[in-house]
Amino acid sequence: MRVLLSDGSGLTARQCAGLLSRAGHRVDVLASGDLPLAAFTRYVHRVHRLPAYGPDPLTWWDAAVAVLDKTGPDVLLPTQEQVGVISLRLRELRGLGVGTAVPAFSALTRVQDKLAADRTLREAGLRRPHSWVATDRDQLLEGVTGPAFLKLPIGTAGTGVVRVGDRREVPGAADRFERSGAFAGDGVLVEEPVAGPLVMVQAVFDAGRLVVLHANDRTREGAGGGASSKTSRRTDDLIDDVVRLGAHLNWQGALSLDAIATADGPVWIDVNPRVVEPGTAATASTCSGRCSHWPRAHRYRPCQFRPSPLRPGPFRASAPTNCSSPCSVLPSRAGDGSGSPRSCSWPPRAVDLTRTAPKS
Repeated sequence: MRVLLSDGSGLTARQCAGLLSRAGHRVDVLASGDLPLAAFTRYVHRVHRLPAYGPDPLTWWDAAVAVLDKTGPDVLLPTQEQVGVISLRLRELRGLGVGTAVPAFSALTRVQDKLAADRTLREAGLRRPHSWVATDRDQLLEGVTGPAFLKLPIGTAGTGVVRVGDRREVPGAADRFERSGAFAGDGVLVEEPVAGPLVMVQAVFDAGRLVVLHANDRTREGAGGGASSKTSRRTDDLIDDVVRLGAHLNWQGALSLDAIATADGPVWIDVNPRVVEPGTAATASTCSGRCSHWPRAHRYRPCQFRPSPLRPGPFRASAPTNCSSPCSVLPSRAGDGSGSPRSCSWPPRAVDLTRTAPKS
């Protein structure tokens, strides 16, 4: 199968390229920079240069369509924020004969920014930290009296989140937000800290039904609030919430979440409407890994794939341990969709997928 990744600049694209190439697929990437990370791997067949996405997503899309017309990939997979315009232009993409795995735009907008995600998580019944929205500088200065995370609606942990230890640190953060124009928009989300380890969750859904799930603890914090060390973990305290959220949104494709593990259950602090660094999940699984399921999340044959918790510890995941690769919904190496699905009979707590999704 010929796979085109929407962005080759980050670690997510680098890991996806390796996983997909080793599964027998040809991988190209789109990139705006001169030296995208994915260019430094033998697993990428070709890098296609495009304008930067951020300043004008629709200009990026027009350039991407030109590449799609010229190269004719089977699947376009979002590995960064391009999921937004791909979802918006999904009908056009299907008209080109190119598959993808993205949510409906109406669902994506419900988790695209941190303010919308806060409302959506609460609507779905998932636990959230105590939070409120500061719509101007004065509200922020008056309302934050202790430790807090101050979050821009759009931004990563490294670029859009400021942690303050007390109110003395708030004016500097307020100056930064004012310069960025945050108060001219919807404001700044203020969240109280929650004690506990950070859990990073990766899931894939088909029409709101969970296909595969993996989670890991952040065992060492890296640059920008990321993880420089991860250990896979059990998912039995997470799966009910993940299933509930996917069904609430009728989600399609990859969904990544962060939570704080507490004695009373997870407290969810972030949602990302795309795949995020699937390497740990792939390493943990004795099958081919979560990234291999993702390309066909929009079209697969009847199967039973059952997310279930396994034993905790390094390199363990919610993936079957008694099936051979490729398993369940993997595409055939020829890319013609003729791969035979396999039934993975492993512990209960099943999410059964026993239908054929409509062709895109």
